[in-house]
Amino acid sequence: MELIDLKEVWDRVEEKESEKFQLPEESVVNAIRKQSNTTFSKILRAIRYKVLISTIASIASYLSVPAYILKSAEESFFLGILSGIEVGIMMILVGTLLLGISINYRISYRMIKTNQISAKPLKESIQEAIDIILKINRISIYSDAYGVPLFLGWILYAALFKHFEISSIWGSLIITGICYASFVLVEAKGKWLTNKKYGDYLSVLESSLKELQEKNMHQV
Repeated sequence: MELIDLKEVWDRVEEKESEKFQLPEESVVNAIRKQSNTTFSKILRAIRYKVLISTIASIASYLSVPAYILKSAEESFFLGILSGIEVGIMMILVGTLLLGISINYRISYRMIKTNQISAKPLKESIQEAIDIILKINRISIYSDAYGVPLFLGWILYAALFKHFEISSIWGSLIITGICYASFVLVEAKGKWLTNKKYGDYLSVLESSLKELQEKNMHQV
């Protein structure tokens, strides 16, 4: 038998052997779907907790406003830097920020829940879930990264210009520098926390998406 004939026979044997170890396509898709649904459920549980906490914190902020505003004019807060009215306004802003975050979490929760039970192709559902989680991460990171410097700048402004004799140039430089530093630190902390909370979920979904893409490539 010629060498070419031997090669053809060997290739056929290898093909038959490999077919024995190949899982049916439906089994592979079902396994990926089950893994993805488990991950979806864990993500939804984490978002429910965030909705609860942000809603309670928002309500508490609004409820505290009258207590600050009704304080006498002589009473002050934050080491005598802010008046009761100023703190009341600040709590309104905090409550509004938390309410916006809570609403965004609720919307994301419904989108993932709808995505989980929809009849969309699995690949499309996983990709949409990944996009939603990345959006949640951005909200978590930058709501704090912008909010903390904003309120910190307000307090610093009141401290420097209302209680100390400092030039506007130096005061502005100090406030800008401290606010920028706080933005960088809070952003870095937010990225670390969101990666710790959702990093594993994203890895599972991205791995499932990659498996589906590879399966489709083999079919082509």
